[in-house]
Amino acid sequence: MNSFFVFLLFLAFGLIFGSIYDIFGIVRKWVGVTFVFFLDILYFLIFSVFTFYMCILLNAGHVRYFIIQASFAGIILYKFTIGKQISNFLKKFFRLFIRKNNCSLFTKTQEKQENKF
Repeated sequence: MNSFFVFLLFLAFGLIFGSIYDIFGIVRKWVGVTFVFFLDILYFLIFSVFTFYMCILLNAGHVRYFIIQASFAGIILYKFTIGKQISNFLKKFFRLFIRKNNCSLFTKTQEKQENKF
């Protein structure tokens, strides 16, 4: 497969993983500090396993520097371009979801955090 095409695919994967990190960031605000550690580990595992799997699938198992660089460049590109708009949309979506479904798991922790201030 063409190296430039692989670079573009991993750049797109980086954009996707940037949005997944935003989702984890929103959930992180509503859960306890201990759970944040496990969310970070989970994100790292998902990112690394998916990157390794895609290297096997697209690049015959060769992990090259430009693949890792493209993934991180996609995450950075996401953060500095559309990240803010999507993050705001996701926050509104989760707030609406929590209000509509009365999710007590998240609201109790959020109430504790609001009472601190």
